Amino acid sequence: AVLQAQAAKEEVAAKMQAEVKRLMSENQSLETSVKSWQISKQNLEKMQAEKDKAAEARIAEAQAAVLQAQAAKEEVAAKMQAEVKRLMSENQSLETSVKSWQISKQNLEKMQAEKDKAAEARIAEAQAAVLQAQA
Repeated sequence: AVLQAQAAKEEVAAKMQAEVKRLMSENQSLETSVKSWQISKQNLEKMQAEKDKAAEARIAEAQAAVLQAQAAKEEVAAKMQAEVKRLMSENQSLETSVKSWQISKQNLEKMQAEKDKAAEARIAEAQAAVLQAQA
């Protein structure tokens, strides 16, 4: 009976240890996913900054063209207005994308926090069970 109890204790301890390892692996995977999201967000923000800079350069060029082409003032003004609307629309689209990435990142971080909390609870339960089994 003592040997059976010892064997049962060791089996429970081994199962708990395997669960702890699995939870730690799952946690590592979530951390990797969050880092990937963060890198994606940074890349998107960098792309937005580059597009904004390019848009500003194109607007500046368009403004110079207006000054040079007083004779075609109305035509150039109409072209500028269309370009500005397009750039504003493009900028709005990029801002929406960044907000979407930020929300996705927040959701992923929330999920990770929930999984971490659940993993910590399961680890604590496993440790309590091991301590109880050893007692």
